[in-house]
Amino acid sequence: MLTHLDPTSTLAVGLLIFALAMVLMFEATNGFHDAANAVATVIYTKSLKPTEAVVWSGVMNFVGVLVGGIAVAYALVELLPATAPLQLDALVNPSLGS
Repeated sequence: MLTHLDPTSTLAVGLLIFALAMVLMFEATNGFHDAANAVATVIYTKSLKPTEAVVWSGVMNFVGVLVGGIAVAYALVELLPATAPLQLDALVNPSLGS
């Protein structure tokens, strides 16, 4: 479907920006759900009072971003073989594979 799309065209750039925006929105909502579940579990088990649980969650999420950064993303990228992008291009555009 998109095999004839020029990668430098306005449509391609627009689709890329749209896809990135969707990923960022998903990650933000997923993060809120994860944080809410962690806080709810700590409150439900009465390990911490609600105020303490929210403060600890906020602090630890902030520290996690500072310490971990994008290490997980880099670790996942390193799992891919170096030829993976070339294989993906060949799947999308069979004329490149020959």
